[in-house]
Amino acid sequence: MTTTTTSRWWLARAARAPARSRAPLTALLSTLFSVLVACIEAPAPPPGPPVIDDPLAGIAASTKNELLWRRARAVQTGLAQALAIPAEDVCRELDRYSCVDLVHQVQLGGNEPFAQGLYEPLRAPSTTTALSFDRVALSACSAAVEIDAERPAPVIFRGHPLTDEPLRDSDDDAVGARLLGATLVQRLHAREPQPRELDALLPLLVDDDGAPVSGRTFAKLACFAVASTTESLFY
Repeated sequence: MTTTTTSRWWLARAARAPARSRAPLTALLSTLFSVLVACIEAPAPPPGPPVIDDPLAGIAASTKNELLWRRARAVQTGLAQALAIPAEDVCRELDRYSCVDLVHQVQLGGNEPFAQGLYEPLRAPSTTTALSFDRVALSACSAAVEIDAERPAPVIFRGHPLTDEPLRDSDDDAVGARLLGATLVQRLHAREPQPRELDALLPLLVDDDGAPVSGRTFAKLACFAVASTTESLFY
């Protein structure tokens, strides 16, 4: 039964109803009929914004719904194990002192009761935590590349020669970049990489002027890009 037929049926029924009950029913039907007409004659809504792919598609949701801060010692140990370097080489200040133990200990969630009188660590990351973490990650990646370059065969940074010569073959370089990116994600995040994560490393094969960088430079940049993500600082 169509909308028009239904409305006529109710109006005919209202006409046959007793006079004392006809007025409320007629008013109700009149209101409903006005609403139906307005809905039918209302213009179609304008098209919404284009649908954008969800960047989190394919990522499993957390069952705990709680992020934990990976603090100073865990950061140092995790980078050392993932990049196959000694823990004391992760970050060194003036090539003598540990950045994690001295310079960035508080910012990375540690405590310093002797020099700064800080007996309890920070409860949440500070405004300088990200900068301190980036410096430690970059230092660890640089040390890992240099150590890998001195080995008879690279342990992690495969795909490009670890020299200062500019890369030459764009197709082979892209394949090598994806190979290295997959290795870094597996070692640093203990999972398989997503295609868009590997694609994000390809622009690092050239500098700001579009000239190809060296294999050594790309290895350090790719390592830093993977190691300095939020996923590395929280779990």
